[in-house]
Amino acid sequence: MKIAVVGAGIAGLTCAYMLCSKHKVYIFEKSNRPGGGLFSIRYKEGNVDSFVDLGFSVYNRAHYPNLVNLLDQLKIRSQEVPKRIVINHPNAKLYWCLGDDSHSFSTTTSFLKPINYKVFSLWRNWKKQWKSFLEKKDKKTSLFEYLKEEGVSSEIQKKFVLPLIQSFWCGLRSTLEDMPAYFFFSFLSKIGLLEDSDDAKWRVIRGGGFRIVSQMVSALINPIHFQVEVVQVSRSPDSVEIITNTGEREFFDAVIFSLPADDALRILEKPTPSEYQVLGSFGYEEFDIVVHNDERFIQTPSKGSASWCIQVSDVPEKMPPVVTWNLNYLQQLPIKSNLFLTFVPQGNNVPKENTMVVLKRKAPKPTWKMLSVQKRFTEINGINRTYFCGDYWGEGTIEDSIGSALQVVPLIERQQARAQTI
Repeated sequence: MKIAVVGAGIAGLTCAYMLCSKHKVYIFEKSNRPGGGLFSIRYKEGNVDSFVDLGFSVYNRAHYPNLVNLLDQLKIRSQEVPKRIVINHPNAKLYWCLGDDSHSFSTTTSFLKPINYKVFSLWRNWKKQWKSFLEKKDKKTSLFEYLKEEGVSSEIQKKFVLPLIQSFWCGLRSTLEDMPAYFFFSFLSKIGLLEDSDDAKWRVIRGGGFRIVSQMVSALINPIHFQVEVVQVSRSPDSVEIITNTGEREFFDAVIFSLPADDALRILEKPTPSEYQVLGSFGYEEFDIVVHNDERFIQTPSKGSASWCIQVSDVPEKMPPVVTWNLNYLQQLPIKSNLFLTFVPQGNNVPKENTMVVLKRKAPKPTWKMLSVQKRFTEINGINRTYFCGDYWGEGTIEDSIGSALQVVPLIERQQARAQTI
């Protein structure tokens, strides 16, 4: 079969990598690089070259089985890194640590503060209850409703829970009312925060996550068409026509969309009612990420470093927290220079003299409509020679991208088998 893949993100690359030995696969990518959200930059310090991950960064073995299998197949090694998140209220002199050092407070007596004890008790209960909650598959209750039922005070909701959900790359502008409780626990479990087992420990790719991309690209038979944007996809019973921004037209036996759902819907001519309903139900969070060296963004009273630092304002319900990844500590980089990555949902507050790189990002926003249509994967995949994969089929992680691609591959093979019997 002759297959077009629109988008060279990790989902599209996984499809192409798995299919290229049996089919003619052609990838169209409007940017000048592959990988999508899996992006690394080279940072040189003295004679040491380091690759710093700016998109996908950490994973765990417990909840990323498809990624683990892919790394084994590519013979790429990883290493364990610290899992430590600090939620800091600088003006209120409050902070809490989650992850490997979740019991730490500034002093022993600070644990006796009522708010600290309540936060610790809530977190401990979540670590006991998350599995049973997800097993119920309650996708209608908001996080606000769940917290109210559990008797969590408004103070804890505002000072602890709200900053926590707004530290998710897919929830930077979310509120307790519009965040589904199911997604909240699903996301926390996916990134390994609710477990203390060895398999839930955070890991990074040795040499940078971009090694995954480079090895898959090198295995492709046909080169990727970079800086070629697909502007329209038309389908007929016998073929799929791809039209690019250069005006070129080409026919294929099948097309795989490895794009955000809204972008796929935009270029798809005459979408079916199901495609329109499913793809149109995914919303997105757009934001900037800033790579910089301003240490003020990770300063907290906590002893030791933090992988993620969440700096909370006095009015978290009006002003989202400032979320910063400590790249040196998070990725255990062999450099002395400090590198930080700060999420900027509105207005860059990093001084220009400290700014190194500014990149635009887009992540699926958790909503009830999203949860309701994720189960309809097979309803729109394999119909009219068309397939859709991407992180929007899950919680917005690399595991979801790879997982959806691995669901598409056998559907493509099924289309091939049907064609051979006709």
